[in-house]
Amino acid sequence: VGRIGYTVNAGDTFFSSGASGVGSLVERMRITNAGNVGVGTTTPGSLLSVASSTATGTSRLFGVGTSTDIMTVLANGNVGIGTSTPAYALNIATANTATPGVVVAGGTGGQSTLSSHSLTIGSSMGGTNGGGLAASAGNITLSSASGDVIFSPAITERVRITSTGNVG
Repeated sequence: VGRIGYTVNAGDTFFSSGASGVGSLVERMRITNAGNVGVGTTTPGSLLSVASSTATGTSRLFGVGTSTDIMTVLANGNVGIGTSTPAYALNIATANTATPGVVVAGGTGGQSTLSSHSLTIGSSMGGTNGGGLAASAGNITLSSASGDVIFSPAITERVRITSTGNVG
C-alpha cells in the first residue's frame, strides 16, 4: 500500500507517490501551465518529456510488465527496438529469424524487407505487382514481373535482359 498526492504550484500540477506512512512523497509527473507534460523531470521542455535518472544513461520508454523493454533510448542517442543495448543509431532486433526486422510496405502491394539473413527491395518478388531485388543465402535475384531488367550505371543503360531472356 502506498500514497499518492498532487500539488498545484504557480500554475503547474505535479503528481507524487511514496511508501505508506514513510518519508515524503516523490514527484513522478508534472503538467506545466504551458501544457507540457514531464515524466521523471520537473522541467518538461516539450509537449511530452520523459527523463531517466539511471546511472547507465538509459531511458526505458516503453515496456511490458516490469522487465521487457520494447524501446530503449540511450544517452548517446542510440535507439533500440527489441533490444535494451542498441549499438547503432537505430538497432532493431527480433528473436524470430523467419520474420523480417524491418518491413516498408507500399500502398499497391509492394514492400521491402530487411532481416539478419536477407534483403528484399521492391514489390512481390516474381509476383504480379512488379519486380525487385533480393539477396539471401549467397544468392542475388533481380526480377521483373512485366518487363525487361535493365542495368544503368551512371544513368546510362549498359545491359538489358528482355522478358524473353535475350541479353543485349
